[in-house]
Amino acid sequence: MKLTSKKPLGRTGLLVPEVVYGTSYLGNLYREMPTSSDDPKLQKLYGNMPADVWLEEVWFAKLKEVIDPYSPDIIWFDYVLDQIPEAYRQKFSANYLNEAEKWDKEVVIVRKHEDLPINCTVDDLEKSRKNRIGEEPWMTDETISNGSWCYTDNLEIKTATDVLHVLIDICSKNGVLLLNISPMADGTIPGNQQQVLLDMGIWLEKYGEAIYDTRPWYTFGEGPTKEPEGHFRNHQEFLEIKYSWKDVRYTTASKTIYATLLGWPGAGKNIELTAFAVDSLPESLEVSSVELMGCDKNIQWNQSDTGFSLLISDEVPEDMAVVFEIETR
Repeated sequence: MKLTSKKPLGRTGLLVPEVVYGTSYLGNLYREMPTSSDDPKLQKLYGNMPADVWLEEVWFAKLKEVIDPYSPDIIWFDYVLDQIPEAYRQKFSANYLNEAEKWDKEVVIVRKHEDLPINCTVDDLEKSRKNRIGEEPWMTDETISNGSWCYTDNLEIKTATDVLHVLIDICSKNGVLLLNISPMADGTIPGNQQQVLLDMGIWLEKYGEAIYDTRPWYTFGEGPTKEPEGHFRNHQEFLEIKYSWKDVRYTTASKTIYATLLGWPGAGKNIELTAFAVDSLPESLEVSSVELMGCDKNIQWNQSDTGFSLLISDEVPEDMAVVFEIETR
């Protein structure tokens, strides 16, 4: 699978890799069972061979088959990687990372469970997210639908707004989004899925400055909506989350802070950003200017010891999410 991006995404954003190799089902590797055939082709086809042979000639060989000719940016493991002996996990990691050094290329190993060291991998949360800023970069793998990962009849598709909010929330917490789409059997991407991607693309084209090449601020945001703890076991709770304009997510680049409201509050609303309160800030901060991205009108604002206030104009730049570009000295 080859995906490309017209724009570099930095360390946060919608992850669009050049090549992704995912390995998922590993089978019951260590149940001692005799081989059912002496034919080596059939043994390899069904994995019906001694464990040490399978590990070397199937598991590790398949990874090498992808690494050597394709130089993938990412290798992503789904689950039960703990069934692979540590020596082979180490062998794969060393091979991939050493090859990447020869390519002079940054690569990423993604895992879902604590089956590889976090200092050389990225932690993946399936259909779930952190509710705080991650100390290390992390990933959410999420699907564009409310149900299956693959295409099914009558597949219910999320709105572009919901998917965009997930992306913005993840970026504010030092994460990236790996978004799954569900093509039909002939490879066609249904129109409703295309529309979600197009609508998100239109938003990112206008306001992607708040996403691309940004870092988390000292706090990810503020507002009433809270994400639960946990991993996939809480995916239904994550599915039910709906953000509003009262939920604010922050990112930063250089001396600019981006405050993204996850919705349109309506004209004339006064927005109070408590993250700017003197008692909350890790260091003193002075705002020099504010712009509502997509709006040509001047924004009324005020910085005080208790926070930062903004008066929303009567112009609606975007109803999915609005971005304030806050310049500081």
